[in-house]
Amino acid sequence: MEHDPIAQLVRVSARLTPQRIVLTRIIMEMIDRHPTLNEVVEEARKVMPGIGVSTTYNTIKMLEEAGIISIIEVDGKMRIDRPHPHVNIACTRTGRIIDVDGGHRLLEEAERLLKKHSLNHDGRIKVTLHVDC
Repeated sequence: MEHDPIAQLVRVSARLTPQRIVLTRIIMEMIDRHPTLNEVVEEARKVMPGIGVSTTYNTIKMLEEAGIISIIEVDGKMRIDRPHPHVNIACTRTGRIIDVDGGHRLLEEAERLLKKHSLNHDGRIKVTLHVDC
């Protein structure tokens, strides 16, 4: 996968507007914090005050469809995450999400369970442990 998300969007023929370019850059800068839609909007409005929630949401969905980001849901909120297979720990009390290094055994077990139940997937397995921390 390319490292430049803008180049990836051009490759998949996404219509690049100034808003989408700004939003993509902001999302990629924030991705390790697993931002919510509202957090991205708030950050984007510092650069482009008129940017709307629907433009932001549509850009997030476009990035997800292009495989640049993935979406997880934690406590009823959409959160942005990296698309590669990994394990997240999500605190249901604080909303904090932690990417876990070395969660390979959990991912392998998820893969085994999917095969056991004859479930196909796109290869981007995520395991999210929801805990009350």
